[in-house]
Amino acid sequence: MSQIKKLKEITEKHIKCLDKDNLNKIARETSLIQLKALERFSNVYLEDSTQIELSERLSEEFKGMGGSASKSSIKLDVLYEATHHLLKKVFITGGSYSDQKNGAKVLNEIQEGDLIIRDLGYFDLSVSGSIQEKKAYYLSRLFKGVKVYLSPDSDAEAIDLVSHVKKRIDQKGFIDMRVYLGEERICSRLVAYCTPETERAYFPKTQRAGM
Repeated sequence: MSQIKKLKEITEKHIKCLDKDNLNKIARETSLIQLKALERFSNVYLEDSTQIELSERLSEEFKGMGGSASKSSIKLDVLYEATHHLLKKVFITGGSYSDQKNGAKVLNEIQEGDLIIRDLGYFDLSVSGSIQEKKAYYLSRLFKGVKVYLSPDSDAEAIDLVSHVKKRIDQKGFIDMRVYLGEERICSRLVAYCTPETERAYFPKTQRAGM
């Protein structure tokens, strides 16, 4: 039996030990569950991953990131359904396996009326389009470099997003607009807001975009 298969079996046993009472306790401590705005969705999925460094002897089966990082590591990618407090999936891969590849697997779980919330590492326009085809929803930061259009027409030109937002943002430092992303022209709702002065120090200048 391979090391990966052994590790997966051990992880599945531990997951079964997480009974519903324990998950409910975790959920009650998570303010996200109590947001009224999420009640419209059938399921609210949260996905994130973490890496664990391993001995270099396991690098053949569990490839790490290399360089200054470990030569061997595993990635645990967790899909949690927050509305019903269910741990849906745990994907175990080598540490070099990208979040984008794991992110595409959510298409096997998500249904009409569901919402998936993930960080920027999972951003993939093709997956976003597939989520929309299922009449589901996604929440993500916008990946730098993605072209933004105000029209789905093929001859429309991409806008300078930062300049466009600066000119139209309201007095509260907030804008909510319909846009079309990438060459695929994926229709999306884009929300932007000015970062409060008290928080700007936590963001690199490249992320502030002058706002």
